[in-house]
Amino acid sequence: MDEDLVPDSSAWQLVPSLSVLPTDLRIQKEHPNAFYRTNLQAILTQRRVDQLEICGAQTEYCVDATIKDGPWPGLPGSDEARRCQHV
Repeated sequence: MDEDLVPDSSAWQLVPSLSVLPTDLRIQKEHPNAFYRTNLQAILTQRRVDQLEICGAQTEYCVDATIKDGPWPGLPGSDEARRCQHV
């Protein structure tokens, strides 16, 4: 775990200027890949999500890891996601 991003600390919080709705889901992760040791895949499966748009503040870290290491088999659009990883 990142020593600078301790869960529930002020650094862990979303920036105040970001609009967050009560219906928004949050997934706590401790690894650059958003699927690693999280319930993200289960949530996507439960909601029958078949496409993802992945974005983030530091593309070369977490976005890149999620795109490269995510559980793409069975998720339509995965080839497009891989091609767009460095855009």
